[in-house]
Amino acid sequence: MVARIFYFESVFVKICVLKYIQIESENEPISQIILSDIYGKRITIKKVNDHTIRIETIGIETGIYLIQIQLANGKLISKKIIIDN
Repeated sequence: MVARIFYFESVFVKICVLKYIQIESENEPISQIILSDIYGKRITIKKVNDHTIRIETIGIETGIYLIQIQLANGKLISKKIIIDN
């Protein structure tokens, strides 16, 4: 079940309750994803070269996180998200 969907700067972020975060970029491939807690501690770092990436949220505590999406063209997109596990 997808609980929340964000769209910003041609990038979709879908958060599926208790399962995963899926990020899709329409134009540029995604080169890196960093998920950090509100204190700056990095929870997940994934280096990819794809238009779609999925991050499993099983085992990640409920809370507010910052997701940073680095596109292949160098553009960095940051967004606060809520993970509700």
